[in-house]
Amino acid sequence: MGTVALLSEKGFRLKNNAIYQGLKDTHWEGRLEILQQRPAVLIDAAHNPAGIGVLCDTLKTQFSYRRLIVIFGVLNDKDYKNMLRKMAPLVQHLIITRPDSNRSLSPEKIFMIAQHIIATLLSSKKTDEALHQALAVAGPDDLICITGSRLSDWGD
Repeated sequence: MGTVALLSEKGFRLKNNAIYQGLKDTHWEGRLEILQQRPAVLIDAAHNPAGIGVLCDTLKTQFSYRRLIVIFGVLNDKDYKNMLRKMAPLVQHLIITRPDSNRSLSPEKIFMIAQHIIATLLSSKKTDEALHQALAVAGPDDLICITGSRLSDWGD
């Protein structure tokens, strides 16, 4: 809405229905993007604790699913411990993987922390393998959420 206020200050008058339609038609690739149904596969580029917090709130209030399966990988400068703590109450299966970056955190390091707070863990060195693992354990009413760093490379 800051853009609307700035345009208004510059003399542009926008009707409420035009603002509403513009927001409704906005698509932000990699943000709550549903890639398939049954099982639902959702991709979200949350890569820090604040983003994961918003994602978790959205998963609780805007989505319906039997089990949540999360594919997660981050770069080594991210607060992954806090991110895992935020996700833990929602996640039934966590699949840890490594984004395609020389700055990525190893799945083994994430596993060391995650094993204490999430019951079912899997690990994969490649993101496409992680997606195959998720699809293998998912039922039609489950939600697979791919989140973390460098999501544009996931599932290639």
